[in-house]
Amino acid sequence: MKVSAVPFYQVLDVSMCQDRTVILLDIFRATSFIVTAIWKGCQSVIPVESEITAFELAKPEDLLAGEYMGKPIANFDIDNSPTALLNMKLNEKRIIQSTTNGTRAIQRAQQASSILIGSFLNLQAVVDQARQLENDILLLCAGTRGQFSLEDGLAAGFIIKGLIEGSAKIELDDFAKILLIKASSVQYDWRAWCLEGVAGKRLQSRGKKSDLDYCLRLNDCDIVPQGKWIEIFQKDIKRNICIID
Repeated sequence: MKVSAVPFYQVLDVSMCQDRTVILLDIFRATSFIVTAIWKGCQSVIPVESEITAFELAKPEDLLAGEYMGKPIANFDIDNSPTALLNMKLNEKRIIQSTTNGTRAIQRAQQASSILIGSFLNLQAVVDQARQLENDILLLCAGTRGQFSLEDGLAAGFIIKGLIEGSAKIELDDFAKILLIKASSVQYDWRAWCLEGVAGKRLQSRGKKSDLDYCLRLNDCDIVPQGKWIEIFQKDIKRNICIID
């Protein structure tokens, strides 16, 4: 099994996704939000690239969720806070999500054979599912504003570590090796490292510390949201949309 990694989605060559399992990581906060939504009983999460598309798709009973440049989007129901979901009744709800990085990264990965939504919350479950699929793996770090995000990289490093511990036949590219080395070196204080990253500091300055603490909880759930690509979601909308279900 070959395992490679990409530091942020803007540098992804989409052909790299073909015939691979893509593990999408946007720890602060898009993928942690998706994992939490499905864990709490949400019917589906539809990641889209812009708020315009979100408004086009939304039905009255849907929830619009997301952010742009870390700030809430006008006329959306909620922002991208996973902790906001914890006390909501989400059974059979559909959420349409638009974010600066994470949902755009999901759209970019559409040529993958499988898209697994990863976070610290479901890290071990992602390792187990990726191993079962038996494809080569691409770890796609969403990044922040066109730059590498430390928390995404550390999550990727821990996933690589888990894959290696479960199989002797793993071949890593150079960036995956760097992520593994770093994750192994900070395995006892990785949460502090994540909080010291650029995205962590920015969100703390905006009063989102409770979100960050939640996103850094390890293996709280065993679900792995997966992307299924379809050409037509509704009869009057012809575009590719990723449904996480």
